[in-house]
Amino acid sequence: MVHLRRILFPIAFSRAAGYVATSVREMAERFNSTITVLNAFNPLPEYFDGPSIDDRCNSEEEPPLPYSPALLELRKRQKERLEAFSQSHFSGISYSTRIEDGDPAMVIEWVAKCEKADLIMMPTRGLGRFRRLLLGSVTSKILHDTSFPLWTSVHKPELSSSLPHRCRSILCAVGMRQRDDLAFEAACTGKGLYLPERPAGRARAKAARLQIAEPERTMGNI
Repeated sequence: MVHLRRILFPIAFSRAAGYVATSVREMAERFNSTITVLNAFNPLPEYFDGPSIDDRCNSEEEPPLPYSPALLELRKRQKERLEAFSQSHFSGISYSTRIEDGDPAMVIEWVAKCEKADLIMMPTRGLGRFRRLLLGSVTSKILHDTSFPLWTSVHKPELSSSLPHRCRSILCAVGMRQRDDLAFEAACTGKGLYLPERPAGRARAKAARLQIAEPERTMGNI
């Protein structure tokens, strides 16, 4: 059984974050989860990478660098903006805010460890392949590097404002490793996200497991 007690929601104050916030709230309400809304403050990327996954967990109240008064004021305003965003979207449910310093991908993974997050929820921003190659993607980095479950939005410019309520089936593409069973278990749990109560005359949501066996190579097809 998959339990989502803690959800980490990193934001960069993009329009996409506002759309995804609705889905984050719905997920938290359905699983009675606590949300941590995170922002990575990164004004000096050339001087400070941020925490590594092995760094000890500590309070985020004090910045790790001796910022100038102007940067301290900017950090303070960023934190106030984070609190205002969180209050606007998560009032009435359990949430906390957190601002950390450094590269967003490194900050997200470190905070996920410190907060013991069961799920990270974050949007993609719909950039084309060329722009992603130049700019990189925080979501892509998290997908590649983290061991934490990650929920992300559909990769398109126009985002849905909430979880889909009419999902009939979930396709879970996994490998042959034992840990991939956890992905299918999560997919089975996801059935309840979209049809928590079956309406009269409507079929239950289904989860299907897809495994593709790579054919053995021979000298004739190499």
